[in-house]
Amino acid sequence: MKKPLLKRFKVYFLGLRGSKVPGSDTRRMTSRIVLFLSIVILIAGFVFDPFHAKEFELLKVLGALIVCIASAIIFFHIVLLMPFRDNGDNFVLDAPRLLTDTLKTGISTIVAFALFFQLAGLSGREGIFFPDFGDALYFSIVTFTTLGYGDFSPSEFARLPAACQAMLGNLHLGMVVGASFAALRK
Repeated sequence: MKKPLLKRFKVYFLGLRGSKVPGSDTRRMTSRIVLFLSIVILIAGFVFDPFHAKEFELLKVLGALIVCIASAIIFFHIVLLMPFRDNGDNFVLDAPRLLTDTLKTGISTIVAFALFFQLAGLSGREGIFFPDFGDALYFSIVTFTTLGYGDFSPSEFARLPAACQAMLGNLHLGMVVGASFAALRK
């Protein structure tokens, strides 16, 4: 017998599985909502950006702010602090879930900062410019991974946020390595 549509939506898309671990379903649901929102913003950035639609700038700012704050909260609450929580004597760290949660927050952080850099501007060979979404996404990935090719740099207004993104990227990449090794040990 097929499950009702609402039940399937709750289980497959929101991750509400009726877990016995306190807060597990809520953590899973919030991380999925932020990931879905990031994907929507990513697609919208490429669809609407070729037209440089000025009427979407406020929406971009709000989207970037919401995704950035939500992904930071999720990263610190779900990913970074999870191994240090006292979840009882029977708690076993779910390394694959920790890895996927880290990757989800990494993606959403990259997308949110790409929107920010698109609006704040970057510095290139010809001076300050406002990049299209593809260049802003590229700069966000390079900053997040602390790779730093040097072809673009943050504008004066975006220097502190770029430094914060680099620190978040280092924390994310450390968690990815740690969770990967924990998953392989099992």
